[in-house]
Amino acid sequence: MKYEKKVAMSELDAKAEEYKTKGNQFFKENKLEEALEWYTKAIETKPTATYYSNRAFVNIKLENYGDALEDSNQAIALDANFAKVL
Repeated sequence: MKYEKKVAMSELDAKAEEYKTKGNQFFKENKLEEALEWYTKAIETKPTATYYSNRAFVNIKLENYGDALEDSNQAIALDANFAKVL
């Protein structure tokens, strides 16, 4: 049972990382709405400080400052030492 749970978690990790990578690509292409969608998918799959931070930055670029603040707070809540949002 533990093995199945580990495999499932690593699959979630991989899927979330795939979504983040797609978000990064759209961000580089300045397709911010698409980047926002993919970072959101990553967060929904496996919330991490990095994913919230990435989405916060997109929200800043889109001038969604309230959403950016919420995402930054979530990133800090997940990892108080995460320097990218401090």
